[in-house]
Amino acid sequence: MRSASERSLRARIASVVVLVAVVGAVATALVFGALSWSMAIAQEDRRLRDLLGQLDRELAIEARDDSSARQVAAEEQREIEHTGVRLAVYRGDLRISGDFATTAPVGCRTVEWNTLVRECVTSARDHRLVARSTLVALARYRWTFVWALLGAVAIVSALAAWSSGRVASRSLEPLTALRNSVDAIDVDRPDERAIGSATGYVELDALRAALERTIRRLSESLAQARRFAFNAAHEMRTPLTALRAEAELQAEQGASPQIAALAEELSRRMDRVLVLADSRLLGAGEPVSLEAVAEEICREFSRTIERDARDEGLVRGDGALLGMLLRNAIDNSLKFGARSVRVAVERRGDVVELSVEDDGPGVSERERQQLFEPFVRGEAAKRAGAEGQGLGLALIAHVAMIHGGDAAFDGARARGARLTVRLPAWR
Repeated sequence: MRSASERSLRARIASVVVLVAVVGAVATALVFGALSWSMAIAQEDRRLRDLLGQLDRELAIEARDDSSARQVAAEEQREIEHTGVRLAVYRGDLRISGDFATTAPVGCRTVEWNTLVRECVTSARDHRLVARSTLVALARYRWTFVWALLGAVAIVSALAAWSSGRVASRSLEPLTALRNSVDAIDVDRPDERAIGSATGYVELDALRAALERTIRRLSESLAQARRFAFNAAHEMRTPLTALRAEAELQAEQGASPQIAALAEELSRRMDRVLVLADSRLLGAGEPVSLEAVAEEICREFSRTIERDARDEGLVRGDGALLGMLLRNAIDNSLKFGARSVRVAVERRGDVVELSVEDDGPGVSERERQQLFEPFVRGEAAKRAGAEGQGLGLALIAHVAMIHGGDAAFDGARARGARLTVRLPAWR
């Protein structure tokens, strides 16, 4: 579950889709409402002008003075009473007929917004003719429009919320494909070509090109570092071999065996560096019995190592590297004061588990991941004053990784630690 501080690009796109849909619905409704309103007003103005035109013709024929003009206007008013239109006739500022006063110039306008009273004024010879109507239908339409607008926004919002997730997922498909391509890159042999070809999207292709350049630089730096470490380790092997032979010869002649032991330890550490420097040491691999490897390695220690082999534990790999892995794991347990060490081999489905369990000081939860990094030493090692450079567990994790597996410390324990290496079983 995401924390409150994390943000999702998919959620951002979905929210933008909803926002655009709602704004579009509101804008469309407003434009449509304004257009409809204008058309209704224009239609009403046309009706009022037509009635004023008819009154003007009647006045031209029958009105000879103000009294006759008043009679003509009253008669015309009775004829159109059913239309809701009220008429007034002015001569100058003098109102001859009608029950309302106005000083408005020629033209049409809304004079009372609360009741939507529309007024049109025309000029005919020496008279001003005025017609007013109350836009009852438009007044009702005003609220109908408001409710229609709210309903349209609600419907569009619901549809946008329903479809926004799909739209966002569809939009992010090229980015998701790029992410999957980056995830699939081999961290030991990064290759920018694994990202794939251009997508045709300008922004995404720019990101892809930046990733290609970064991966290319990382690949070159990694290759250079590996060549240096690999060459340095090989260069050191020859003098180390000669030093070990000379130390063993001196020990046979009665000299202190300490020099031979130091030379042996230095050779082992150089082997660790060599393994960490180059994953190609694994090669294609062959069937290896972890039970046989455990039996051979446990015999190397002067202290008795308990073994529990429930299965032969066949895996594909390199016996020497897997032996180095187990040797380092047992060394690690004994180095930190464990009195008893137990090595177990067990197959669980398609995975073979090789575990080393001890009764030492254990590993804190905070350090379980950190200790597999090169040159990292735990608090237990520092307290015990144990020698080492922090390469043992890093080598274990690396050998497990190049065999297609992993290494980890099991969960919290009352006493001791349990290191488990999980490798794909031989098929």
